[in-house]
Amino acid sequence: MAEWGPAFVVSFALTPLLGWQTLPPAIPPFGEFAMTADTVALPGLLAEIEEVVGRQAAMMIMADHGGARKKFPSPSHMEQNPDRYSNNWLVKSVGAEKALEIVRALFPAGGQIDIPSGMERLSAATRREFVQDNAGSLSVREIAMRLGMTERGVRMIKASLRGEGKII
Repeated sequence: MAEWGPAFVVSFALTPLLGWQTLPPAIPPFGEFAMTADTVALPGLLAEIEEVVGRQAAMMIMADHGGARKKFPSPSHMEQNPDRYSNNWLVKSVGAEKALEIVRALFPAGGQIDIPSGMERLSAATRREFVQDNAGSLSVREIAMRLGMTERGVRMIKASLRGEGKII
């Protein structure tokens, strides 16, 4: 019979990421075996965006617009008419500088594409990273809506991060 200690709880929580395999209780919950948000790949276009402007920006786009079809303006139009694009969905999600970097690298002629939702691929570590990165700028409700989880779940993550001294 399995022991109900921390190693069992962690191994149980990680099993969906490992294809429902069971980790042996001897594996420590932290250290070289710990899974982090960096080990979970973002899907498709979001991975390309991550390469261009970083993980946090890619996660913001996924959280704000995942599952939706979005139009990307051409870089030349954005450069010539910056005021016209100040209310563009991409600029609102990641800021004008990063939006311009994205369209320069990935959409030189503009275009329209479906943004992957990625919610089914978000690990606990990725959700935790998103909460940590946005705890000071977004409300609990906004974080919950963007991650597709409950407010209680966000509050629990925030409490854990506070206990570790990672957020105030």
